[in-house]
Amino acid sequence: MSIPRFSPFPLPLSALTLLPALAGCPSPAVTTEPVPNGDFSFYMADPADVTADAMAISVDTDALTLAVTLQDGSVVNETLVAHAADALYTDCYTNSSHATMDTYDVVGDPILVDGVALQSPVLASKCGGRPMLGEWSSSGASFAGVILYFE
Repeated sequence: MSIPRFSPFPLPLSALTLLPALAGCPSPAVTTEPVPNGDFSFYMADPADVTADAMAISVDTDALTLAVTLQDGSVVNETLVAHAADALYTDCYTNSSHATMDTYDVVGDPILVDGVALQSPVLASKCGGRPMLGEWSSSGASFAGVILYFE
């Protein structure tokens, strides 16, 4: 008569190897990264071949203002409108987490890229605390089209 053997591991080893990978899905947001206040210079665009009229920005999230310095030296003053907590941009993904970024609609005069106004412009923070300004997708919660990066 054979005695049944009980394994100390109730799950097969192959299932145990998948648990760490599955633990990261879905990844909960552990932080909300603020848009930094201050003065920032334009350093790149995505796609890289576009020419932005915005050469610098000055951000004040406390006053909800954005001043955009153009190539000719003139300044365009914009108003920031904060997104609701459930409509923030998410980025900085890891295996077990991601961050949400404070996200603001930019309301006011058009911001031009290659002579064309950004559609539904939004200001958010990129991983590491650099502001980015770009077109918000019509579906929400993501960028679409041109993005301008500042440092």
